[in-house]
Amino acid sequence: SPDAHRTTVCVVPAWRVRMDAASLYGSGNVNFLNEDYEEALKHFTCAVTLQDCAEHRSARAAAYLKLGKFAETLDDVAAALAFEPKCHMALHRRGIALFYMGDYQNAKLAFEESSRANPSSKAPRALWLRKCDAELSGSTLPLGGVVAEASKAAAPAAAVPAAASVAPVAAVEPQSAPEAPSAAGAAAA
Repeated sequence: SPDAHRTTVCVVPAWRVRMDAASLYGSGNVNFLNEDYEEALKHFTCAVTLQDCAEHRSARAAAYLKLGKFAETLDDVAAALAFEPKCHMALHRRGIALFYMGDYQNAKLAFEESSRANPSSKAPRALWLRKCDAELSGSTLPLGGVVAEASKAAAPAAAVPAAASVAPVAAVEPQSAPEAPSAAGAAAA
């Protein structure tokens, strides 16, 4: 079983014994949003124990990812994809785990597959694809030559002696911020 090596145990307090998988999944999401990833992991693990499905596995993969447990992330992603082969968030999480494991080529493939599975998703895949391309190209920054151009433009200024390049600082009057529209004006806009 892929979960045999896991040490997380599903321990539910007595007052929560009647909780179902959906409730545990929901409370796991609350803990995740509150950045309590260990607690979220416990709730997602209980949800998986009660109802093993793509949604619960993908959520638990996200908790593992936040905790830096990349092998466990990949295990849950594989299980989620066995249930739902086009689960775009599982594919996205696979890409992130592989990226942090240094497998940039397969990470890029996962992000591309996630994009094909759900092109309208708001997951920041374009950013991750640029990161993968930068790592694969050996670049230290994914800026496509912008830094080199900026450095060339700054080179003539560097040739000026330090004392000559210091300009006096003029006093600047603070400007008032534009007024925020009233509730009625915002509704009309």
